[in-house]
Amino acid sequence: MSAGDERLLRGAALFDAGQYFEAHEAWEEGWRLHVRDTASADLYQGLAQCAAAAHKLSQGKLEGARSLARKGMQRVLRGIAEGHPSGRELALEEFIPAFERIVFGDMPTIDPMPRLLRSNDDRPLP
Repeated sequence: MSAGDERLLRGAALFDAGQYFEAHEAWEEGWRLHVRDTASADLYQGLAQCAAAAHKLSQGKLEGARSLARKGMQRVLRGIAEGHPSGRELALEEFIPAFERIVFGDMPTIDPMPRLLRSNDDRPLP
């Protein structure tokens, strides 16, 4: 597993633990390792923006959360569409619609935030 993949999973574990700022930082580090405008860069940057959106939502900053979530979702979807292989390690097919419902719903809430690690992949934080 590459350093980038480890950051992907570490960020997911942090996100699932409710440590949204820390998840953002892990994914931003991974994003910096990739060439811009690639599937990998889009996936990492999008996840970092989603984590930042969750962090803002936890602070009650709905407008900022929604703006970041929109941008993040676009990048995550583009990364998946372009075939980033590590995206398959995450439960993105469940995460994306659940995250959208939470952030863009009539009553946005931080609890419960959807999980990114697949249920059989509950690894401890590295």
